[in-house]
Amino acid sequence: MRTARVGCAAATLLVWLVFPTVARAAEQPGSPTTVEPNYRIATEWWSELPKKWTPVGWKNHMFRYNLLFNGAIVAVPNVNRRARQWSGQGVLAWPSLANPTDDGTIRQGWRHDHETPVLRTDWSGSPYERAATSGARFQQEVFAHIPGAKDVQIGIEPLFAWARVSIQDVEPKADSPKKCAFSYRILAPVIGRSMTEAKNLRYSWQPYPRKLSFQPASEGSRYAVLREPDGKIRLAIVAKKGCRVGFRSGEKEAVIEIEFDVRRGSYVDILIPILPTPQDVMERECALGYDKALAQSDAYWGRVPATAATIDVPEEEVTAAIRHYLKMAEVVAEKDPATGEYCALTGAWTYANVWSTPNSMLPGLLLDPMGYHAQAARYLAVFAKHQGTTVPPGKAYQPHPGYLGTPKIYTAVNWLSDNGALLWAFSQHALLSGDEEFIKEYTPTIIKSCEWIRDARRLTGHGGIEGILPGGVATDECKEVQSIWNDGWNYKGLITAVRLLKRTKHPRAAEFEAEAADYREKFRSAFFQVAK
Repeated sequence: MRTARVGCAAATLLVWLVFPTVARAAEQPGSPTTVEPNYRIATEWWSELPKKWTPVGWKNHMFRYNLLFNGAIVAVPNVNRRARQWSGQGVLAWPSLANPTDDGTIRQGWRHDHETPVLRTDWSGSPYERAATSGARFQQEVFAHIPGAKDVQIGIEPLFAWARVSIQDVEPKADSPKKCAFSYRILAPVIGRSMTEAKNLRYSWQPYPRKLSFQPASEGSRYAVLREPDGKIRLAIVAKKGCRVGFRSGEKEAVIEIEFDVRRGSYVDILIPILPTPQDVMERECALGYDKALAQSDAYWGRVPATAATIDVPEEEVTAAIRHYLKMAEVVAEKDPATGEYCALTGAWTYANVWSTPNSMLPGLLLDPMGYHAQAARYLAVFAKHQGTTVPPGKAYQPHPGYLGTPKIYTAVNWLSDNGALLWAFSQHALLSGDEEFIKEYTPTIIKSCEWIRDARRLTGHGGIEGILPGGVATDECKEVQSIWNDGWNYKGLITAVRLLKRTKHPRAAEFEAEAADYREKFRSAFFQVAK
Protein backbone atom coordinates (compact mmCIF):
# COMPACT_ATOMS: atom_id res chain seq x y z
CA MET A 1 0.00 0.00 0.00
CA ARG A 2 1.33 3.42 -0.93
CA THR A 3 0.59 6.12 1.61
CA ALA A 4 0.95 9.81 0.98
CA ARG A 5 0.87 11.97 4.08
CA VAL A 6 0.46 15.42 2.71
CA GLY A 7 1.09 18.66 4.59
CA CYS A 8 -0.47 22.08 4.29
CA ALA A 9 1.30 22.94 1.05
CA ALA A 10 -0.15 19.90 -0.74
CA ALA A 11 -3.53 20.54 0.85
CA THR A 12 -3.33 23.98 -0.73
CA LEU A 13 -2.47 22.33 -4.05
CA LEU A 14 -5.63 20.23 -3.79
CA VAL A 15 -7.67 23.41 -3.37
CA TRP A 16 -5.85 24.95 -6.34
CA LEU A 17 -6.69 21.91 -8.46
CA VAL A 18 -10.32 21.72 -7.42
CA PHE A 19 -11.05 25.40 -6.84
CA PRO A 20 -8.50 27.40 -8.92
CA THR A 21 -10.63 30.54 -9.02
CA VAL A 22 -11.29 30.32 -5.30
CA ALA A 23 -7.60 29.83 -4.58
CA ARG A 24 -6.69 32.95 -6.50
CA ALA A 25 -9.42 34.88 -4.72
CA ALA A 26 -7.82 33.94 -1.41
CA GLU A 27 -4.80 36.02 -2.32
CA GLN A 28 -5.64 39.50 -1.16
CA PRO A 29 -3.48 42.04 -3.04
CA GLY A 30 -2.37 44.89 -0.86
CA SER A 31 -2.91 42.92 2.32
CA PRO A 32 0.13 42.48 4.60
CA THR A 33 -0.57 38.76 4.71
CA THR A 34 -1.87 36.25 2.20
CA VAL A 35 -4.66 33.96 3.34
CA GLU A 36 -3.82 30.36 2.56
CA PRO A 37 -6.81 28.59 0.98
CA ASN A 38 -8.27 25.82 3.10
CA TYR A 39 -11.42 23.75 3.34
CA ARG A 40 -13.23 26.08 5.72
CA ILE A 41 -12.57 29.15 3.56
CA ALA A 42 -13.59 27.29 0.40
CA THR A 43 -16.98 26.38 1.89
CA GLU A 44 -17.78 30.07 2.31
CA TRP A 45 -17.35 31.03 -1.35
CA TRP A 46 -20.20 28.97 -2.73
CA SER A 47 -23.50 27.99 -1.24
CA GLU A 48 -24.32 24.32 -0.81
CA LEU A 49 -25.67 22.59 -3.91
CA PRO A 50 -29.46 22.71 -3.36
CA LYS A 51 -31.85 19.79 -3.58
CA LYS A 52 -29.14 17.19 -4.03
CA TRP A 53 -29.40 13.44 -3.63
CA THR A 54 -26.79 10.91 -2.56
CA PRO A 55 -26.49 7.28 -3.72
CA VAL A 56 -26.41 4.55 -1.08
CA GLY A 57 -25.82 1.02 -2.31
CA TRP A 58 -23.50 -1.93 -2.83
CA LYS A 59 -20.54 -2.35 -5.15
CA ASN A 60 -21.62 -3.21 -8.71
CA HIS A 61 -25.24 -3.96 -7.78
CA MET A 62 -27.66 -3.14 -10.55
CA PHE A 63 -29.87 -1.23 -8.10
CA ARG A 64 -29.12 1.49 -5.56
CA TYR A 65 -30.97 3.87 -3.29
CA ASN A 66 -30.89 7.64 -3.54
CA LEU A 67 -31.37 9.72 -0.42
CA LEU A 68 -32.66 13.23 -0.87
CA PHE A 69 -31.12 16.20 0.92
CA ASN A 70 -33.87 16.00 3.54
CA GLY A 71 -33.53 12.30 4.41
CA ALA A 72 -36.26 10.96 2.12
CA ILE A 73 -35.35 7.45 0.92
CA VAL A 74 -35.93 6.82 -2.79
CA ALA A 75 -35.79 3.22 -3.99
CA VAL A 76 -36.09 3.17 -7.79
CA PRO A 77 -34.83 -0.07 -9.38
CA ASN A 78 -35.80 0.84 -12.95
CA VAL A 79 -33.50 3.82 -13.55
CA ASN A 80 -32.53 2.73 -17.08
CA ARG A 81 -33.80 0.58 -19.93
CA ARG A 82 -31.84 -2.46 -18.71
CA ALA A 83 -34.07 -2.53 -15.65
CA ARG A 84 -37.45 -1.95 -17.26
CA GLN A 85 -38.79 -5.27 -16.01
CA TRP A 86 -38.71 -3.90 -12.45
CA SER A 87 -40.82 -0.86 -13.30
CA GLY A 88 -43.37 -0.05 -10.59
CA GLN A 89 -41.49 -1.96 -7.89
CA GLY A 90 -39.89 1.04 -6.18
CA VAL A 91 -40.94 3.07 -3.17
CA LEU A 92 -40.48 6.51 -1.61
CA ALA A 93 -40.25 6.67 2.20
CA TRP A 94 -40.80 10.30 3.18
CA PRO A 95 -39.94 11.20 6.80
CA SER A 96 -42.26 13.60 8.58
CA LEU A 97 -39.32 15.97 9.22
CA ALA A 98 -38.31 16.06 5.55
CA ASN A 99 -38.87 19.63 4.39
CA PRO A 100 -39.59 19.59 0.62
CA THR A 101 -37.85 22.98 0.38
CA ASP A 102 -34.10 22.98 0.83
CA ASP A 103 -33.57 25.81 3.32
CA GLY A 104 -30.11 24.62 4.34
CA THR A 105 -31.05 23.63 7.89
CA ILE A 106 -31.04 19.86 7.35
CA ARG A 107 -27.48 18.53 7.50
CA GLN A 108 -26.15 15.36 5.89
CA GLY A 109 -22.81 13.60 5.89
CA TRP A 110 -21.03 10.26 5.94
CA ARG A 111 -20.22 8.59 9.22
CA HIS A 112 -16.41 8.64 9.46
CA ASP A 113 -16.25 5.95 12.16
CA HIS A 114 -17.45 3.19 9.81
CA GLU A 115 -15.93 1.68 6.69
CA THR A 116 -19.46 1.22 5.37
CA PRO A 117 -20.91 4.26 3.61
CA VAL A 118 -23.47 5.27 6.27
CA LEU A 119 -25.34 8.45 5.37
CA ARG A 120 -26.43 10.52 8.34
CA THR A 121 -29.30 13.02 8.13
CA ASP A 122 -29.45 15.44 11.06
CA TRP A 123 -32.66 17.38 11.49
CA SER A 124 -31.53 19.21 14.64
CA GLY A 125 -30.91 22.49 12.82
CA SER A 126 -34.45 22.75 11.53
CA PRO A 127 -36.78 25.13 13.42
CA TYR A 128 -39.62 22.99 12.12
CA GLU A 129 -38.14 19.94 13.82
CA ARG A 130 -37.83 21.61 17.21
CA ALA A 131 -41.42 22.76 17.02
CA ALA A 132 -42.67 19.33 15.99
CA THR A 133 -40.68 17.10 18.31
CA SER A 134 -40.95 18.60 21.80
CA GLY A 135 -37.26 19.50 21.84
CA ALA A 136 -36.08 16.07 20.68
CA ARG A 137 -33.26 16.09 18.12
CA PHE A 138 -33.74 13.36 15.53
CA GLN A 139 -31.17 11.70 13.32
CA GLN A 140 -31.51 9.11 10.54
CA GLU A 141 -28.64 6.81 9.52
CA VAL A 142 -28.92 4.69 6.37
CA PHE A 143 -26.63 2.08 4.81
CA ALA A 144 -27.07 -0.70 2.25
CA HIS A 145 -26.48 -4.42 2.76
CA ILE A 146 -26.80 -7.65 0.80
CA PRO A 147 -27.01 -11.09 2.46
CA GLY A 148 -23.53 -12.37 3.21
CA ALA A 149 -21.95 -8.94 2.62
CA LYS A 150 -19.80 -10.10 -0.30
CA ASP A 151 -19.25 -9.19 -3.94
CA VAL A 152 -22.28 -9.54 -6.16
CA GLN A 153 -22.43 -12.69 -8.24
CA ILE A 154 -25.33 -11.92 -10.58
CA GLY A 155 -25.93 -8.23 -9.87
CA ILE A 156 -29.50 -8.42 -8.60
CA GLU A 157 -29.07 -10.11 -5.22
CA PRO A 158 -31.55 -8.99 -2.54
CA LEU A 159 -30.56 -5.46 -1.58
CA PHE A 160 -31.67 -3.76 1.63
CA ALA A 161 -31.53 -0.29 3.10
CA TRP A 162 -31.19 -0.30 6.87
CA ALA A 163 -32.49 2.94 8.40
CA ARG A 164 -32.13 3.80 12.08
CA VAL A 165 -34.06 6.82 13.34
CA SER A 166 -32.99 7.89 16.81
CA ILE A 167 -33.25 10.72 19.29
CA GLN A 168 -29.72 12.06 19.70
CA ASP A 169 -30.46 14.70 22.30
CA VAL A 170 -33.30 16.47 24.04
CA GLU A 171 -33.67 20.13 24.93
CA PRO A 172 -35.54 19.81 28.23
CA LYS A 173 -38.47 22.11 28.83
CA ALA A 174 -40.69 22.05 31.87
CA ASP A 175 -43.90 22.01 29.87
CA SER A 176 -42.72 19.71 27.06
CA PRO A 177 -44.76 16.57 26.34
CA LYS A 178 -43.06 13.29 27.21
CA LYS A 179 -43.89 11.81 23.82
CA CYS A 180 -43.63 12.99 20.23
CA ALA A 181 -44.64 11.71 16.82
CA PHE A 182 -42.52 10.72 13.82
CA SER A 183 -43.72 9.08 10.62
CA TYR A 184 -42.84 7.85 7.15
CA ARG A 185 -45.24 8.40 4.28
CA ILE A 186 -45.05 5.47 1.85
CA LEU A 187 -45.47 6.75 -1.70
CA ALA A 188 -44.65 5.92 -5.30
CA PRO A 189 -41.11 7.14 -6.11
CA VAL A 190 -42.25 9.51 -8.86
CA ILE A 191 -39.95 12.52 -8.64
CA GLY A 192 -39.01 14.66 -11.61
CA ARG A 193 -35.42 15.86 -12.01
CA SER A 194 -33.92 18.58 -14.14
CA MET A 195 -30.56 20.27 -14.74
CA THR A 196 -32.33 23.56 -14.04
CA GLU A 197 -31.89 24.51 -10.37
CA ALA A 198 -35.50 25.66 -9.94
CA LYS A 199 -36.74 22.28 -11.20
CA ASN A 200 -34.01 20.05 -9.82
CA LEU A 201 -36.57 18.04 -7.86
CA ARG A 202 -40.28 18.01 -8.64
CA TYR A 203 -42.49 16.07 -6.28
CA SER A 204 -45.53 14.28 -7.66
CA TRP A 205 -46.87 12.86 -4.37
CA GLN A 206 -48.34 9.87 -6.13
CA PRO A 207 -49.81 7.14 -3.92
CA TYR A 208 -48.10 3.78 -3.69
CA PRO A 209 -49.48 1.75 -6.65
CA ARG A 210 -50.78 -1.19 -4.60
CA LYS A 211 -52.70 -1.46 -1.35
CA LEU A 212 -50.43 -2.34 1.56
CA SER A 213 -51.56 -4.15 4.67
CA PHE A 214 -49.94 -3.79 8.09
CA GLN A 215 -49.06 -6.89 10.06
CA PRO A 216 -47.93 -6.07 13.60
CA ALA A 217 -45.27 -8.10 15.35
CA SER A 218 -46.69 -11.29 16.84
CA GLU A 219 -45.67 -14.75 17.91
CA GLY A 220 -45.73 -15.86 14.28
CA SER A 221 -43.49 -12.99 13.20
CA ARG A 222 -41.30 -10.94 15.50
CA TYR A 223 -41.27 -8.07 13.02
CA ALA A 224 -44.00 -5.67 12.02
CA VAL A 225 -44.27 -5.53 8.23
CA LEU A 226 -46.06 -3.82 5.36
CA ARG A 227 -47.27 -6.56 3.07
CA GLU A 228 -48.02 -6.40 -0.66
CA PRO A 229 -51.21 -8.00 -2.04
CA ASP A 230 -49.15 -10.97 -3.27
CA GLY A 231 -47.69 -11.57 0.20
CA LYS A 232 -44.25 -10.06 -0.40
CA ILE A 233 -42.86 -7.59 2.12
CA ARG A 234 -42.47 -3.93 1.21
CA LEU A 235 -41.03 -2.74 4.53
CA ALA A 236 -40.29 -4.11 7.99
CA ILE A 237 -39.96 -2.51 11.41
CA VAL A 238 -37.21 -4.66 12.87
CA ALA A 239 -36.34 -3.24 16.26
CA LYS A 240 -37.38 -0.39 18.49
CA LYS A 241 -36.54 1.11 21.85
CA GLY A 242 -38.68 3.68 23.59
CA CYS A 243 -41.27 3.90 20.84
CA ARG A 244 -44.49 2.38 19.52
CA VAL A 245 -45.36 1.75 15.87
CA GLY A 246 -48.67 1.90 14.07
CA PHE A 247 -50.00 2.16 10.53
CA ARG A 248 -52.53 4.35 8.80
CA SER A 249 -53.76 3.81 5.26
CA GLY A 250 -55.80 6.14 3.10
CA GLU A 251 -56.64 6.61 -0.56
CA LYS A 252 -53.58 8.72 -1.29
CA GLU A 253 -50.90 7.36 1.02
CA ALA A 254 -49.88 4.80 3.58
CA VAL A 255 -48.19 6.06 6.74
CA ILE A 256 -45.92 4.36 9.26
CA GLU A 257 -46.65 6.19 12.53
CA ILE A 258 -44.05 6.07 15.31
CA GLU A 259 -44.58 7.49 18.79
CA PHE A 260 -41.28 8.15 20.57
CA ASP A 261 -40.61 8.59 24.24
CA VAL A 262 -38.83 11.93 24.38
CA ARG A 263 -35.53 10.75 25.73
CA ARG A 264 -32.07 10.29 24.33
CA GLY A 265 -31.46 6.82 22.90
CA SER A 266 -34.97 6.05 21.73
CA TYR A 267 -34.80 4.55 18.25
CA VAL A 268 -36.48 2.45 15.60
CA ASP A 269 -34.82 0.30 12.90
CA ILE A 270 -36.59 0.03 9.56
CA LEU A 271 -35.65 -2.30 6.71
CA ILE A 272 -36.55 -1.30 3.15
CA PRO A 273 -35.77 -3.81 0.38
CA ILE A 274 -35.15 -2.33 -3.05
CA LEU A 275 -37.87 -4.68 -4.39
CA PRO A 276 -40.85 -6.23 -2.59
CA THR A 277 -39.25 -9.35 -1.12
CA PRO A 278 -40.45 -12.85 -0.12
CA GLN A 279 -41.04 -13.29 3.59
CA ASP A 280 -38.34 -15.92 4.15
CA VAL A 281 -35.64 -13.64 2.70
CA MET A 282 -36.89 -10.72 4.78
CA GLU A 283 -37.02 -12.85 7.93
CA ARG A 284 -33.35 -13.78 7.58
CA GLU A 285 -32.28 -10.18 7.08
CA CYS A 286 -34.46 -8.99 9.95
CA ALA A 287 -32.99 -11.65 12.23
CA LEU A 288 -29.51 -10.36 11.42
CA GLY A 289 -30.42 -6.89 12.65
CA TYR A 290 -29.01 -3.42 12.06
CA ASP A 291 -25.84 -3.73 14.12
CA LYS A 292 -24.72 -7.12 12.78
CA ALA A 293 -25.52 -6.11 9.21
CA LEU A 294 -23.40 -2.99 9.73
CA ALA A 295 -20.53 -5.02 11.20
CA GLN A 296 -20.63 -7.37 8.19
CA SER A 297 -20.63 -4.40 5.84
CA ASP A 298 -17.73 -2.76 7.66
CA ALA A 299 -15.63 -5.89 7.12
CA TYR A 300 -16.52 -5.90 3.41
CA TRP A 301 -15.91 -2.20 2.77
CA GLY A 302 -12.73 -2.23 4.83
CA ARG A 303 -10.93 -4.42 2.30
CA VAL A 304 -8.74 -2.44 -0.11
CA PRO A 305 -6.37 -3.56 -2.88
CA ALA A 306 -2.77 -4.30 -1.92
CA THR A 307 -1.74 -1.64 -4.46
CA ALA A 308 -4.04 1.04 -3.02
CA ALA A 309 -2.72 4.47 -2.15
CA THR A 310 -4.08 6.69 0.58
CA ILE A 311 -4.04 10.45 0.83
CA ASP A 312 -3.93 11.91 4.30
CA VAL A 313 -4.15 15.69 4.64
CA PRO A 314 -4.60 17.81 7.78
CA GLU A 315 -8.19 18.59 6.85
CA GLU A 316 -10.20 15.45 7.47
CA GLU A 317 -12.98 16.61 5.13
CA VAL A 318 -10.64 16.41 2.12
CA THR A 319 -9.30 13.01 3.15
CA ALA A 320 -12.84 11.71 3.73
CA ALA A 321 -14.05 13.04 0.38
CA ILE A 322 -11.37 11.09 -1.50
CA ARG A 323 -12.03 7.94 0.53
CA HIS A 324 -15.77 8.06 -0.03
CA TYR A 325 -15.44 8.96 -3.71
CA LEU A 326 -13.54 5.70 -4.24
CA LYS A 327 -16.44 3.83 -2.67
CA MET A 328 -19.10 5.70 -4.61
CA ALA A 329 -17.27 4.89 -7.85
CA GLU A 330 -18.20 1.23 -7.38
CA VAL A 331 -21.68 1.95 -6.04
CA VAL A 332 -22.51 3.91 -9.20
CA ALA A 333 -21.62 0.89 -11.32
CA GLU A 334 -23.42 -2.30 -12.17
CA LYS A 335 -23.03 -5.89 -13.17
CA ASP A 336 -25.63 -6.64 -15.82
CA PRO A 337 -27.28 -9.97 -14.97
CA ALA A 338 -28.16 -10.48 -18.62
CA THR A 339 -24.56 -10.35 -19.86
CA GLY A 340 -22.32 -10.52 -16.80
CA GLU A 341 -20.63 -7.30 -17.95
CA TYR A 342 -19.47 -4.65 -15.50
CA CYS A 343 -19.95 -1.01 -16.35
CA ALA A 344 -19.51 2.20 -14.37
CA LEU A 345 -22.42 4.58 -14.94
CA THR A 346 -22.28 8.34 -15.28
CA GLY A 347 -24.84 8.87 -12.52
CA ALA A 348 -26.89 7.06 -9.91
CA TRP A 349 -30.34 8.20 -10.95
CA THR A 350 -30.87 10.79 -13.70
CA TYR A 351 -27.67 9.82 -15.57
CA ALA A 352 -27.79 6.07 -14.99
CA ASN A 353 -26.40 5.34 -18.45
CA VAL A 354 -22.99 6.10 -19.95
CA TRP A 355 -21.38 9.17 -21.46
CA SER A 356 -18.02 7.63 -22.28
CA THR A 357 -15.93 10.79 -22.22
CA PRO A 358 -16.63 11.74 -18.60
CA ASN A 359 -16.70 8.03 -17.69
CA SER A 360 -13.12 7.67 -18.94
CA MET A 361 -12.02 9.98 -16.13
CA LEU A 362 -13.07 7.43 -13.51
CA PRO A 363 -10.26 4.95 -14.26
CA GLY A 364 -7.86 7.55 -15.62
CA LEU A 365 -8.09 10.19 -12.91
CA LEU A 366 -9.28 8.28 -9.83
CA LEU A 367 -9.00 4.50 -9.80
CA ASP A 368 -5.59 4.09 -11.42
CA PRO A 369 -3.88 7.03 -9.68
CA MET A 370 -5.18 5.65 -6.37
CA GLY A 371 -3.92 2.13 -7.13
CA TYR A 372 -7.32 0.54 -7.77
CA HIS A 373 -6.03 -1.10 -10.95
CA ALA A 374 -8.25 -4.21 -10.95
CA GLN A 375 -11.35 -2.03 -10.67
CA ALA A 376 -10.17 0.22 -13.51
CA ALA A 377 -9.56 -2.79 -15.76
CA ARG A 378 -12.97 -4.22 -14.86
CA TYR A 379 -14.81 -1.10 -16.04
CA LEU A 380 -12.74 -0.72 -19.22
CA ALA A 381 -13.32 -4.29 -20.44
CA VAL A 382 -16.85 -3.68 -21.69
CA PHE A 383 -15.67 -0.98 -24.12
CA ALA A 384 -13.05 -3.26 -25.66
CA LYS A 385 -15.58 -6.06 -26.00
CA HIS A 386 -17.92 -3.82 -28.00
CA GLN A 387 -15.25 -1.95 -29.98
CA GLY A 388 -16.43 -1.22 -33.51
CA THR A 389 -20.14 -1.71 -32.73
CA THR A 390 -20.86 2.00 -32.23
CA VAL A 391 -20.99 4.16 -35.36
CA PRO A 392 -19.07 7.42 -34.87
CA PRO A 393 -21.70 10.18 -34.45
CA GLY A 394 -21.41 12.22 -37.64
CA LYS A 395 -22.70 11.95 -41.21
CA ALA A 396 -19.15 11.75 -42.58
CA TYR A 397 -18.48 8.48 -40.75
CA GLN A 398 -19.13 4.83 -41.40
CA PRO A 399 -18.76 1.89 -39.00
CA HIS A 400 -15.12 1.19 -38.22
CA PRO A 401 -13.66 -1.80 -36.36
CA GLY A 402 -11.40 0.45 -34.29
CA TYR A 403 -13.87 3.04 -33.03
CA LEU A 404 -14.27 3.00 -29.24
CA GLY A 405 -17.68 4.17 -28.16
CA THR A 406 -20.47 3.41 -25.74
CA PRO A 407 -22.03 -0.06 -26.11
CA LYS A 408 -25.56 0.31 -27.43
CA ILE A 409 -27.22 -1.01 -24.27
CA TYR A 410 -25.63 1.79 -22.20
CA THR A 411 -25.87 4.61 -24.75
CA ALA A 412 -27.22 8.00 -23.76
CA VAL A 413 -25.69 10.51 -26.21
CA ASN A 414 -22.59 9.50 -28.16
CA TRP A 415 -19.86 12.11 -28.58
CA LEU A 416 -17.02 11.88 -31.10
CA SER A 417 -14.64 12.58 -28.22
CA ASP A 418 -15.50 9.16 -26.75
CA ASN A 419 -12.96 7.28 -28.88
CA GLY A 420 -10.08 9.48 -27.77
CA ALA A 421 -11.15 9.54 -24.13
CA LEU A 422 -11.43 5.75 -23.97
CA LEU A 423 -8.16 5.32 -25.88
CA TRP A 424 -6.52 7.57 -23.29
CA ALA A 425 -8.09 5.59 -20.42
CA PHE A 426 -6.87 2.24 -21.80
CA SER A 427 -3.36 3.60 -22.42
CA GLN A 428 -3.23 5.43 -19.10
CA HIS A 429 -4.26 2.29 -17.24
CA ALA A 430 -1.54 0.28 -18.96
CA LEU A 431 1.07 2.93 -18.16
CA LEU A 432 0.10 3.36 -14.50
CA SER A 433 -0.58 -0.28 -13.65
CA GLY A 434 2.25 -1.87 -15.62
CA ASP A 435 -0.02 -4.90 -15.91
CA GLU A 436 1.65 -7.07 -18.54
CA GLU A 437 -1.40 -9.28 -19.03
CA PHE A 438 -3.61 -6.23 -19.60
CA ILE A 439 -1.08 -4.75 -22.03
CA LYS A 440 -0.88 -8.01 -23.97
CA GLU A 441 -4.67 -8.41 -24.13
CA TYR A 442 -5.60 -4.82 -24.95
CA THR A 443 -2.77 -3.58 -27.19
CA PRO A 444 -4.80 -4.70 -30.24
CA THR A 445 -7.72 -2.61 -28.93
CA ILE A 446 -5.42 0.40 -28.60
CA ILE A 447 -3.89 -0.10 -32.06
CA LYS A 448 -7.31 -0.32 -33.73
CA SER A 449 -8.47 2.88 -32.02
CA CYS A 450 -5.35 4.67 -33.27
CA GLU A 451 -6.13 3.38 -36.77
CA TRP A 452 -9.60 4.91 -36.57
CA ILE A 453 -8.09 8.33 -35.79
CA ARG A 454 -5.70 7.90 -38.73
CA ASP A 455 -8.47 6.89 -41.12
CA ALA A 456 -10.93 9.55 -39.91
CA ARG A 457 -8.37 12.33 -40.43
CA ARG A 458 -7.99 11.27 -44.07
CA LEU A 459 -11.68 11.56 -44.92
CA THR A 460 -12.37 14.13 -47.62
CA GLY A 461 -15.39 15.79 -49.16
CA HIS A 462 -17.13 16.40 -45.83
CA GLY A 463 -17.25 20.17 -46.26
CA GLY A 464 -15.07 21.00 -43.28
CA ILE A 465 -11.39 21.56 -42.64
CA GLU A 466 -9.47 18.51 -43.82
CA GLY A 467 -6.62 16.90 -41.88
CA ILE A 468 -8.47 16.99 -38.57
CA LEU A 469 -11.59 15.06 -37.60
CA PRO A 470 -14.66 15.75 -39.74
CA GLY A 471 -17.68 17.21 -37.99
CA GLY A 472 -19.28 15.09 -35.32
CA VAL A 473 -21.41 15.32 -32.21
CA ALA A 474 -19.53 16.98 -29.34
CA THR A 475 -22.32 17.73 -26.84
CA ASP A 476 -25.82 16.61 -25.90
CA GLU A 477 -27.18 19.19 -28.36
CA CYS A 478 -26.23 16.60 -31.03
CA LYS A 479 -24.98 19.24 -33.46
CA GLU A 480 -22.27 17.96 -35.80
CA VAL A 481 -19.30 20.32 -35.59
CA GLN A 482 -15.54 20.30 -35.90
CA SER A 483 -14.78 20.79 -32.25
CA ILE A 484 -11.71 21.38 -30.08
CA TRP A 485 -13.37 18.97 -27.63
CA ASN A 486 -13.42 16.14 -30.18
CA ASP A 487 -9.95 16.75 -31.61
CA GLY A 488 -8.42 17.44 -28.21
CA TRP A 489 -9.56 14.15 -26.69
CA ASN A 490 -8.60 12.08 -29.72
CA TYR A 491 -5.16 13.69 -29.90
CA LYS A 492 -4.70 13.13 -26.16
CA GLY A 493 -5.67 9.47 -26.57
CA LEU A 494 -3.29 9.09 -29.51
CA ILE A 495 -0.21 10.59 -27.85
CA THR A 496 -0.84 8.57 -24.67
CA ALA A 497 -1.09 5.42 -26.76
CA VAL A 498 2.20 6.37 -28.43
CA ARG A 499 3.82 6.72 -25.03
CA LEU A 500 2.70 3.19 -24.17
CA LEU A 501 3.75 1.73 -27.52
CA LYS A 502 7.20 3.28 -27.20
CA ARG A 503 7.57 1.93 -23.69
CA THR A 504 6.69 -1.59 -24.86
CA LYS A 505 8.85 -1.17 -27.99
CA HIS A 506 5.88 -1.94 -30.25
CA PRO A 507 6.84 -2.01 -33.96
CA ARG A 508 4.14 0.55 -34.85
CA ALA A 509 5.13 3.13 -32.24
CA ALA A 510 7.03 5.29 -34.72
CA GLU A 511 4.14 5.17 -37.21
CA PHE A 512 1.64 6.54 -34.72
CA GLU A 513 4.14 9.01 -33.27
CA ALA A 514 4.43 10.51 -36.76
CA GLU A 515 0.65 10.43 -37.06
CA ALA A 516 0.30 12.37 -33.80
CA ALA A 517 2.87 14.97 -34.88
CA ASP A 518 1.05 15.52 -38.18
CA TYR A 519 -2.32 15.69 -36.36
CA ARG A 520 -0.95 18.38 -34.05
CA GLU A 521 0.44 20.42 -36.90
CA LYS A 522 -2.76 20.20 -38.95
CA PHE A 523 -4.86 21.22 -35.95
CA ARG A 524 -2.55 24.16 -35.07
CA SER A 525 -2.67 25.38 -38.65
CA ALA A 526 -6.47 25.14 -38.76
CA PHE A 527 -6.86 26.80 -35.39
CA PHE A 528 -4.61 29.75 -36.22
CA GLN A 529 -6.34 30.21 -39.57
CA VAL A 530 -9.79 30.29 -37.96
CA ALA A 531 -8.53 32.58 -35.18
CA LYS A 532 -7.57 35.22 -37.76
